[in-house]
Amino acid sequence: MGIKKISGPTGVSNAVAGDWAGLIDILKMNSQLNVGSAKIDNSEAVVLKGAVFYISGDLYIADSDTEITGSVSNYVKITASGDTASAEFVADLSGVTWDADKAGYYDLSGSLYIFDEALAFIDGEVSSIRTKVGKEISESIGQIVNKSSVPQWADAMISGQLVSDFNTFKGF
Repeated sequence: MGIKKISGPTGVSNAVAGDWAGLIDILKMNSQLNVGSAKIDNSEAVVLKGAVFYISGDLYIADSDTEITGSVSNYVKITASGDTASAEFVADLSGVTWDADKAGYYDLSGSLYIFDEALAFIDGEVSSIRTKVGKEISESIGQIVNKSSVPQWADAMISGQLVSDFNTFKGF
């Protein structure tokens, strides 16, 4: 049990293989749209059963709640190796960048990183918000702040640009 590679069937007719190709395309699109931390339970230090990851062109699924090794943090590194993948907590996002072709955050070795993008942006770990979910969260925070009579912060959050000293806002 753990995080396992999803492969199409072998030795089947073209019609059945075509059906599998369509399903795999749907899974790829879903995993690309949902690259955030919803696949992780930090309080239990597990990747949640059913979580699907699109890692460098291959799909992987957690067929059970799967332990995340290391000291609990806000950032999880998913490393694929053959037909399985492992998850470990990392302290920060050093060396991690957005890869538009793979629709995710990766390091140079090809490991995928899962985290709450809006929090990583606020903490200065990523320079801009790239995912749909991250943008929606950022916009929601901006709207909440706007209702709190601090419109300059709301404008900064909604536009995706944050002033350099966010500590003032954290104390709000």
